[in-house]
Amino acid sequence: MGSAVCSAALLGGCSGTIDEPIGSVDTLPSTAHQSASWETGNAAPGADWPSYNEAELVALHERTVKEFAEFRDIDPLPDLERGPFLNQAEWPQAQTECFQDQGFDVSVNGGAVSFPRVPQEQSEALDLVLYTCMVKVPADPRVSDQLPRVQAEKQYAYLVEVVAPCIRNEGYAIAEAPTEITWLESYYSGQSPWDPYGEVPGEAALELVQTCGEHAPGIWPEIP
Repeated sequence: MGSAVCSAALLGGCSGTIDEPIGSVDTLPSTAHQSASWETGNAAPGADWPSYNEAELVALHERTVKEFAEFRDIDPLPDLERGPFLNQAEWPQAQTECFQDQGFDVSVNGGAVSFPRVPQEQSEALDLVLYTCMVKVPADPRVSDQLPRVQAEKQYAYLVEVVAPCIRNEGYAIAEAPTEITWLESYYSGQSPWDPYGEVPGEAALELVQTCGEHAPGIWPEIP
């Protein structure tokens, strides 16, 4: 049985049965035909992370958690105290420990939380654990969306200039990167853009992440 991966960005969509994965996400953000409509919102040139104070961040997180509980029909809700917001470097390990405390055997793979599929009869229990860990070990809710354009451009440059050469130096042949505009268009179109780890076998890719890196320094927002 394969494993499923849940990131901070897509945790709210992680659930499933023995036949369906709990959820998956590309840890590194195909090409698409260029259009004029995709350069809006986070994809707009110059777009960057919104600056929130703590109260605004709490309100955004509470709305996200409420929407998840309603979507998964979790009732009654447990009485939980929200923990401090964690950045993308701290969150995966803290989530892993939270899941393990609740009886689910999970691990950290490539900066995301990975755990086995579960049988149907455990899906409600899993949803409750997901809710519990969203509250007790919250990630910055701003990262539930795609990277803003300024940071996506940094990520592309990092993949091309740092990660890809490192992987090649480790002996793996990988395809040349597309142009920045092609990569961005694919990323913001919800497709799977070029990823230098894409042609590396799974276990080797997880090891290479530790050597070659994954995310550009400074692309995540500061937590107030």
